[in-house]
Amino acid sequence: MYLIPKPKKYKEKEGFFKLKRETIINLSYYCDFYGLDCALELQKEIKDIFGLKLNINKSIKNTTLKNAINIIKVDEMEEEEYKLIINNDSIEIIATFDSGIFYGIQTLKQILKQSSNLIRSLEIEDKPYFKNRGFFHDTTRGKVPTLETLKQLVDKAAFYKINQIQLYIEHTFAFKGMSEVWVDKDPLTSEEILILDMYCKKKNVELIPALSTFGHLYEVLRTKSFYKLCEMDGMEDDEYSFYERMAHHTLDVSNEESLKLVENMLEQFIPLFTSKKFNICGDETFDLGKGKSKTAADKIGEGKLYIDFLNKVVSIVKGYDKTVMFWGDVILGHTDLLDEVPEDLICLNWDYSNEITEEKTRIMSELKREQYVSPGVGSWNQLVSYMDKAFENIRRMVNYGVKYNATGVLNTDWGDFGHINLLASSMPGMIYGAALSWNPNDETSNNLEGDFTQIYKAISRIEYGDKSLKVVSLLNDLTKNHEIRWEEVVAFKERYGTLKEKLETFDVEYLENEYNMACKVEEQLISLLKDIENKYDIQELVIATEGMGLFNKFFITVMKYDLGKESSKLIYEPNKLAEDIEVWFYDYSRIWRMRNKESELYRIREVIQYICKYLRGI
Repeated sequence: MYLIPKPKKYKEKEGFFKLKRETIINLSYYCDFYGLDCALELQKEIKDIFGLKLNINKSIKNTTLKNAINIIKVDEMEEEEYKLIINNDSIEIIATFDSGIFYGIQTLKQILKQSSNLIRSLEIEDKPYFKNRGFFHDTTRGKVPTLETLKQLVDKAAFYKINQIQLYIEHTFAFKGMSEVWVDKDPLTSEEILILDMYCKKKNVELIPALSTFGHLYEVLRTKSFYKLCEMDGMEDDEYSFYERMAHHTLDVSNEESLKLVENMLEQFIPLFTSKKFNICGDETFDLGKGKSKTAADKIGEGKLYIDFLNKVVSIVKGYDKTVMFWGDVILGHTDLLDEVPEDLICLNWDYSNEITEEKTRIMSELKREQYVSPGVGSWNQLVSYMDKAFENIRRMVNYGVKYNATGVLNTDWGDFGHINLLASSMPGMIYGAALSWNPNDETSNNLEGDFTQIYKAISRIEYGDKSLKVVSLLNDLTKNHEIRWEEVVAFKERYGTLKEKLETFDVEYLENEYNMACKVEEQLISLLKDIENKYDIQELVIATEGMGLFNKFFITVMKYDLGKESSKLIYEPNKLAEDIEVWFYDYSRIWRMRNKESELYRIREVIQYICKYLRGI
């Protein structure tokens, strides 16, 4: 039996509970409408799995009825704590709070997915280690999900007991007075966020706003309306670049209009969320003090310049009675000035390396500042996420959070370079982060030797319905040593000089091996489709894997014609390869549109057209 997260206490007993057509779902007297919602969710799950629609009833007492799934409210259990007891004649889900009832049902749903109508008798006592268990999802760097997709993401997060979601916004919200910024981005609307916030409440998820208010404002500061607020002069006329989008366009803090822009955005955004928290971001202010504010930076220092503007943004947000969160990368470079930052801010302490040490987490702890540790799912810049590298990053960061008393875990999923990575690829990392933030003491998941075999099997079974338990291990085989990513394709268009130096270090045999591995994994994923439950996500992974193989073909061709390194085994006719890539992109676009708005798909298309034009010019 696989359960994610693994419960704190788990004990199997003799015998089985037999699910029958006449089995009922019984609510105890103290359950309210939230309990009824939970019962309806369980009823639907049972119907989907077994084809049985169980009747729902409510009793006058906290009585355990036989041949029933009993949802029982009691006193004196902690928030989110629950007990799940499966006897030979009944099932009991016991909790004090609605959140405990909800999580007990999520665990039962996982058991049902792996059972026949004979359900193993067992006892579970469970509660989370971290109170704050979050997932941060990029909705701004090229891909804007539909409202339905965001609801599905909330369902997925809640199923694995994640209780906070942040959706990252730079420019993909329909701010009034800023239509020039978002007109071609298919932004999220006020109505969509209000509906999503209400939906999150039903799933025990806190929807926390995350708005870029300092750096990373490329799309805003390239417009005619706002280019004067950019720290650096002349960037509004530059050709669009994925690389520049990541590296530049910080607000000019010496211009008082910059703060007015931020205040206007905050005034429109804050009222849409019921959460008492607000993430102002404030990360990677690369240009600060290097352009229009250089005189001020020379006078008071770049760190002081950063903190003064940060505090102004904090003051605005706190004026709406919100607890402020911010990324900690800049402040960690100026810890001597941390005393000038309000003590009640939450630092989001991020690092995505699989070799990350505890230093940053230790520093924040010694400075007595509240922090969330923030690892990443390893998905950005490529079509398929890293598995072992991302899992090791998550494992280490969560362990540092435990050691240094972090108050939460915020696992991140970014979309650099146009967000070509599809959602299915991010799910293993999200799920692993959920598992450890609930139960970091699970030795099978938190393996000090970096052996993730068992959690790969568990995710394959529960998330993808893969009874062969192979899916995540196949993805790990694919990405373990893969060097040709989407970032390299973008670099071919934007920075070929630098990329050429990297290609010079490769031999063609290495790229041949990458291509062969992609083909092998694609074939194996397709072979699993017949007997797998989550077919749509596997289709996303298949199209992503095919793309990885094609990009390897492309660079084998580049190395032949540009570097004189010819493959002895894999030789491609350039015009035919261009057609194969274009046909692949047509299918990729179809997959994109099934979960997302059109948004900035055209940016990816421009890169595809560029490399195909190159191929046809050979």
